[in-house]
Amino acid sequence: MRLLYLPNEQQVDDPSKIQAGPRAAFEKFKDQGIISDLRVFSYLSELRGIHDDRSYSEAICSVISDFSPTALLVQHSPKDSFPGKSWEMIRSRFPDLFTAYHDEDPYAWPMKRINRAMKAILPTANIVFISGMGKLKDYYAHNGARNIHYINHYFDRQRNGRIPLAETPKEFAAIMIGNNGRHSRAPLFYYPGGRRRHRLVRRMNARFGEKFALYGSGWDQYICSKGKVSWLEQEKAIRKAQVSVNWDHFDTIPYYCSDRLPISLAAAVPHVTSYHHGYEHIFGRVPGLYFAKSPAECVDLVEWLISRPQAELDDEGQGAREWCFAHLEAEKIFGQIISTMKNEQCKDLF
Repeated sequence: MRLLYLPNEQQVDDPSKIQAGPRAAFEKFKDQGIISDLRVFSYLSELRGIHDDRSYSEAICSVISDFSPTALLVQHSPKDSFPGKSWEMIRSRFPDLFTAYHDEDPYAWPMKRINRAMKAILPTANIVFISGMGKLKDYYAHNGARNIHYINHYFDRQRNGRIPLAETPKEFAAIMIGNNGRHSRAPLFYYPGGRRRHRLVRRMNARFGEKFALYGSGWDQYICSKGKVSWLEQEKAIRKAQVSVNWDHFDTIPYYCSDRLPISLAAAVPHVTSYHHGYEHIFGRVPGLYFAKSPAECVDLVEWLISRPQAELDDEGQGAREWCFAHLEAEKIFGQIISTMKNEQCKDLF
């Protein structure tokens, strides 16, 4: 397989905004002979400023012609990533190029809709990888996706899971990283699950006060608010707490988790998160991971966890990190993607 990878990268000169995990995984696969060659084209960065269909499509077609890939992997296309009919022009030039689309984000009409670029890509993709089932899969199918596969969220070991367990003293009972859940353009409305996230924050603030560290925007009214934390500093912040906690947006999508779950597990701290249907099948045996079906249950779980000896929490955190490295690290997840792509390519030959 000669793989052309179009990553979701807005700025290649910012280490926190490149797809370090997939890049490293694909390079390793190339060295191991799992793929025969690799070209990474950061089109969102390279083609910034080009907005007309023909120039945009010609730039990508030139990369395809020069590299001659046998497979194309497009990752999470923002709404303006393929202006106008540029994607249709690309596909008309290379109709037989095996194309995969990968997107870990949740979508639901009307609060977060599948965008114009995705609507162009999905009907022409040979295979689509998403991180949820149920109504999320139905929404993709409604927008033209035909061959939909589930793939879990990943983390990359280049930036996560690197702090040794003994190096961070505990300053807080619990930590949560997440924004307030209100829609940016309609502040009276919440993303799905946003109101329950607010209830959890109110309960945690009332119960733990300043022993609860809350990071993210929109929480200034709470004594526990610490403001924003950069992506590269999140693991360090998590390690300062006995327990991490989260309530997902889109909390009714089966099997869905955000990157908050693998990042928290890789930090080697027990993690309490909102339950999604199917979690018992994919996460049922993970040490240090706990599911809550309500904000009240979430607070109860945190109280129970911090009442236990810190040594037990450390052991569970270590187990969580080990499980996460074995199952959710980028090399594992993208290895599954490449294997599935190869299988689907073989089917197309018969």
